[in-house]
Amino acid sequence: MREKAIEEIMQSLVEQPLNVDRAADYLGVTTGAMYDMVHAKKVSCYKPSLKCLYFKKADLDAYAFRNRKASNFELSEKADELLNANQKN
Repeated sequence: MREKAIEEIMQSLVEQPLNVDRAADYLGVTTGAMYDMVHAKKVSCYKPSLKCLYFKKADLDAYAFRNRKASNFELSEKADELLNANQKN
């Protein structure tokens, strides 16, 4: 059921703002956790009135994909690049 809700959200995302419930479903968190993230200013939102919060998918993606952890392979490749660059100098 959750997958179906996410699929519906994905289909309706033509830069339409998401309300708190849909944003929480998109991130896989509870509505309460979504309000906590807004209060802690961890995720950007729009508040056109006193009661409504809206979110852009791009802002939710920025939150979800922050702090990327490189794989061991990527780290090894980067180390090799740095070693080769130092040997040339």
